[in-house]
Amino acid sequence: FSSNVIEKIIDMGDQETILLYAKDLNNAESLKILIKNNFGYYVLLKIIQNCQNLEMINQMRLQIKKGLQQLVGTNCEQEVLQGAAPSQDFNYSQHTNSTLQLRNKWVELLEKIKQKQ
Repeated sequence: FSSNVIEKIIDMGDQETILLYAKDLNNAESLKILIKNNFGYYVLLKIIQNCQNLEMINQMRLQIKKGLQQLVGTNCEQEVLQGAAPSQDFNYSQHTNSTLQLRNKWVELLEKIKQKQ
């Protein structure tokens, strides 16, 4: 499904449905995928906004914190930091800015979770 469909399901779902999605997405493999893109951010944001199970939200917060390490030190960044020239098609500055912007969104989400508790 596309993220906007999942967001609508979560918005319109009852707590049982929301918790089902939260449990399904609250694992290292799923979060690894979601953390790397903006659409994943919005899906998890909807879950956190709508889920009333504080224990599940706290578990997700811990998993997100672990997963954030993926956004810093990607292979391309490591190559550049180690002195390797990036490929001609690779815009290091643009990549770094978009990665930092996404990381900042996740940090803000973690703060929202903290405030909800």
